[in-house]
Amino acid sequence: MWLALPVHALDYFQSLDQVKRWSNDFVRQQGYKTLGGDNYNLYSKATGKSFSVQNQNYMLLYVINTTEGNTRPPVVCTGILFKEKLYKGFCLGGFDNLDMQNTKDTLLLKLIATGTHTPTANTSAQTLLVFKNIEGTFYLVRYAKQALDNALFPAGAPKTFYEQESSTYAMSDVNDKLLEKLQHKPSSTSARPSREVCLGENADSNPCDPKVKTKTEDLLSFQAGADRYSFSKRITYVDNPEDSNSVCVLTRHNGKLLSRTLCIHQGQVDLAYKFPYLTFEMGHYDPSEDNIYTKLYVTFKLVDNTFYLHQFSQQFFREADNGDRQVVRTLIFYRQSRDDPRKRHLLSLDSLEPGFTQKLQTQCFEKGYCVY
Repeated sequence: MWLALPVHALDYFQSLDQVKRWSNDFVRQQGYKTLGGDNYNLYSKATGKSFSVQNQNYMLLYVINTTEGNTRPPVVCTGILFKEKLYKGFCLGGFDNLDMQNTKDTLLLKLIATGTHTPTANTSAQTLLVFKNIEGTFYLVRYAKQALDNALFPAGAPKTFYEQESSTYAMSDVNDKLLEKLQHKPSSTSARPSREVCLGENADSNPCDPKVKTKTEDLLSFQAGADRYSFSKRITYVDNPEDSNSVCVLTRHNGKLLSRTLCIHQGQVDLAYKFPYLTFEMGHYDPSEDNIYTKLYVTFKLVDNTFYLHQFSQQFFREADNGDRQVVRTLIFYRQSRDDPRKRHLLSLDSLEPGFTQKLQTQCFEKGYCVY
């Protein structure tokens, strides 16, 4: 069974603070140190995502624990908030991003380890962990790995190392040693392609699971001087495009693909242009007990026919019973006038690499501008 904290009801932010403490404990247990010899931790990501399994509402909470200067591997720690009680999940090292999908009875976690991209190699990969609710507890039923392309889309089918519907390994049992053991344990499912685990898509628009479909919708197009910009969203889904697995914004400049680094899962994407500002709005709402709605704003400014990042921010809303939303927290991860006032390191839309949002979030905490 999971470790619960039932002393009193925990709200969203109190629960996040507890998951941070679990991550700090994990860092100390691993013996990680920064170059300065201390245990100073930053959080490039600390958030929650609601989901429903077997007609029960849950919230997955997770933090990405890093350090200034990346002096040790990142750490991801999770917890499950259920009926105002927090249950400890797992902590793993080496991952700098986490995505979540779920079906009616399973929870799929995609843990991404962003590698180094060179002209001749791509070392990025994701670990796929599938948990099934068996008599009220989430148990590991599949473990696989999958290579990613240079835009962090799946590049082929994953390889499965463990696939067994049993109550052998609860979510809180998962750790680095267990995954290493399962990866090298001889079994009939060892290192074989898996259709069921693959809920993503590859770089050539071909779903790696026949059940997964893709749909492209135009969002916005406009002329800026002699240049033509067009934007569309690529939706990945199983049954209904309105219930998407992921939404990625594709940017084209004079017909040429310029960028596809802005992606979200299980949310809405909007785009607005009012010269000279172009804003991507990416929001997600769940009818959880906390009624938290999260929205990311990524704004670019057109300067001399080039879009440069102007501001990147996030807002947390709490929705009242009458439908009104009240802002409970605002984080400005990047503002060009604040972070690069001399304009020596401007970030153009076409130069942004996958994972740039996490990098900017980390820098915000390092500089002390952001506090969760």
